[in-house]
Amino acid sequence: MIFYSKRFLMIGYLHYNTILFGIKYSQKLKEEGEQDETENFFES
Repeated sequence: MIFYSKRFLMIGYLHYNTILFGIKYSQKLKEEGEQDETENFFES
């Protein structure tokens, strides 16, 4: 059980960081006025 929950927390942590990075990245592109690149970034 302990191993499973540790692994679950690790996966959740990675997903959380990925989402945060995506938000920061898209905001940065919006400021630069390059909205098209955000869609390409999430598709690939």
